[in-house]
Amino acid sequence: MSKKLLLFVIIVSTLLLSSMAMAQGTDVTAPGDIVQGVPNDGLTTGGDDNGWPPNEIPPNGFDDQILTKFLHFKGNVESTGLRVTPAMGPTVVTGLTFTTANDAVERDPVEYELSGSNDSIEGPYTLIAEGPIVDFAGSTEWPRRTINETPIQFNNTVSYKHYQIMFPTIRTPASANSMQVAEIELLMRIFKASEPAPANKAIYEDTWATLSWTKGHDAVSHDVYMSENLADVANSAPEAFQGNLDTLTTYLVVGFAGFPIPDGLVPGTTYYWRVDEINNDNPESPWVGDIWSFTVPPRIAWKPTPPNGGQYIGLDADLSWRPGWGAKLHTVYFGDNFDDVNSATGGVSQIATSYSLDPLELNKTYYWRVDESDGRQAYIGDVWSFTTTDGGGGIKGEYFANETLAGTPTYTQIDPSVDFEWAESPGLPLQNDNWSVRWTADLNILVDDTYTFSVNSEGGTRLWIDDVMIIDMWVSWVATKYASVPLDMESGVHSLRLEFVDFDRNAIQQLFWSSTSMAEQIIPAGPLQPPLRAQRSNPRNGGVDVKHTQILTWVPGDNASLHQVYFGADEEAVKNANTASPEYKGSKELGDESYDPGLLEWNTDYFWRIDEVNDLNPASPWVGAVWSFKAANFLVIDDFEDYDIGNTEIWWFWKDGLGYGAHDDEPAYPGNGTGSAVGDEGTASYMEETIVHGGGKSMPVYYNNTIAKNSEVELTLGGLDLTKNGCTTLKIWFSGIAENAADTLYVTLNGIAVANADPAAAQATDWTEWDIPLQAFVDKGVDVTNVNSIAIGIGDKTNAQFGGTGTMYFDDIGVHPLLQNRLRFGR
Repeated sequence: MSKKLLLFVIIVSTLLLSSMAMAQGTDVTAPGDIVQGVPNDGLTTGGDDNGWPPNEIPPNGFDDQILTKFLHFKGNVESTGLRVTPAMGPTVVTGLTFTTANDAVERDPVEYELSGSNDSIEGPYTLIAEGPIVDFAGSTEWPRRTINETPIQFNNTVSYKHYQIMFPTIRTPASANSMQVAEIELLMRIFKASEPAPANKAIYEDTWATLSWTKGHDAVSHDVYMSENLADVANSAPEAFQGNLDTLTTYLVVGFAGFPIPDGLVPGTTYYWRVDEINNDNPESPWVGDIWSFTVPPRIAWKPTPPNGGQYIGLDADLSWRPGWGAKLHTVYFGDNFDDVNSATGGVSQIATSYSLDPLELNKTYYWRVDESDGRQAYIGDVWSFTTTDGGGGIKGEYFANETLAGTPTYTQIDPSVDFEWAESPGLPLQNDNWSVRWTADLNILVDDTYTFSVNSEGGTRLWIDDVMIIDMWVSWVATKYASVPLDMESGVHSLRLEFVDFDRNAIQQLFWSSTSMAEQIIPAGPLQPPLRAQRSNPRNGGVDVKHTQILTWVPGDNASLHQVYFGADEEAVKNANTASPEYKGSKELGDESYDPGLLEWNTDYFWRIDEVNDLNPASPWVGAVWSFKAANFLVIDDFEDYDIGNTEIWWFWKDGLGYGAHDDEPAYPGNGTGSAVGDEGTASYMEETIVHGGGKSMPVYYNNTIAKNSEVELTLGGLDLTKNGCTTLKIWFSGIAENAADTLYVTLNGIAVANADPAAAQATDWTEWDIPLQAFVDKGVDVTNVNSIAIGIGDKTNAQFGGTGTMYFDDIGVHPLLQNRLRFGR
């Protein structure tokens, strides 16, 4: 028997035995998941009665590191915990593990409550399981930095996107000043095939392989697809189907005679494969698997850095590459003439897969080639090229003398890149602390690839690519590096927006990128250009539950004098449209960055594009990205996303007790005589931008029932029929703060009030869903088919009396059909 065949027999036998074991629970969380503390107090403001220390923050609870910990200073006096949104998406959690922290056994949690939500990380949450953490509660102190041994398992069949884990009790609250935990794992039973071998995206140097995987929890058999063609695997093409295997056969041999790809795996080829798990007795079957891949490397050098055809390459660049299969020696040829490099011979061989260059010249194209040798044969490489930066480019920076990016920038400049470490302020007239910056740019992607963006920040930071937020850490922590999920991006121009706030101490902001063919580096000036394309779409790109009367708005590119608008329900048609296409909706003058698409269809996807035009610039038009949104499947009253400084300030629409002065053609409004004040003049939009239920804004309302017997804000609706499409239930989301004076809430339609049943609703510290049947208003004589106003109040509308003060937040007000009442609401 040949050595290769003997190895094959051993591998198959091992896989057959291991496939008999049931897959154990897998942690659904990972470093980088979105995490919130509960209560979400932020960094402690001093003392040990609130929040958490700078180095013991909420993400530490899910960072896979037992040397770090999460600590909440309220944990000795009330229930505290964490919320997490796993990046892997919806999961069915059926178990938990906990790891003790480094010290202070009295702070160990001894009970847990696990809840799930499919609305948002703010909830509402449904209890999944609760009980003791037996090992931590025992008579013997559990060792430090040690995971529990007694299993915590429970029955659960519901999939959730967001989880909340609370600790109602700690070991010795009388002698503790907090709750702390080093690590939390949320364990799920995996129904899809998992743990592929070769590993996903592996480099595999052989002409045959044994593909193996861990079977899904309820799988009875496995449908296997494999092909060189990604689309064939994705679409379950017959030519990619390799057969249905029984429950114990969790492997497939390829590259042997009598097996798939009988002539052997081909060097220089990427293979794609997928395993669907089958159980005909389970209505959830089949569980369609992820698409995995592995690459058999070519014999020649490949994956060059700088990438072939790369532009804006720095003058200090060096060369590197991935070696050809089996290569032992590499010979490098480099120059500025293609023919010379292509025909070169006789170079000096080296072992390293990198090559140092002398400083390069500006705006010049260079060529290079790497020949490989495995000791028996030489393999002549391809000629690659790259072009150095021309010294231009950069990113537009708008610097504000406040923490909220509010008002007109103090100054604007073109920064070559975002690579700053400020001991004080960026410069006068900004002070040392409490300032902010917004950077915007067109980012030129030259090569289709998978890119990861990261920000090293001391201060708060937010990053958007193509108007999709990919990093959101608007908090004041010590210098920390945050990474996005990997993004599959096509070559072309993409919009980039980065925001930063310096609350206190020093300030650091550095913007990096990397890809599968490019090592991580600060994004240089070359691929960055001041923003010429439209940005900051509203509704936001990918938004859902958008109202049916939505006006589309955007921020213009820097050189635009005209905007061409494209809109429709077909993404490809909008992407490829020109001014002769039906998707073209005409042009808008500079200063009119809005488009009214008319009444939108319920539960429908829409796509739009803005091309920026300047007839005096030969590079015009600057074609915009295709943005998308989905209209709601309920009647949206207000999602609060459209309010901003300018002509859409919140108090001009939601009338409060303060009133406002005359503006435009509108007369002054003296106020409604209650103790309310709507809006927050300390933010860039006068809206709440951090405590939100869905989207990026909520409505803040300050109430003062010491000067009036109730506090109310009112919106005019103009005879709206709330029963459209079978709507039956008014839904309002609200949140308060613990320091609020206890008081109830009410809502009025046409001046007739219905009260919330909780007399202390104003003290709710989590987003709370308030469902009100329209019938409750009908019973009081309201015509819900002709509603002229809606008001929200704090206090007692029918038995008004003086009370206290506080701040409330309201979001996502809508009227839902009966069958939609318990479905997802939010963006």
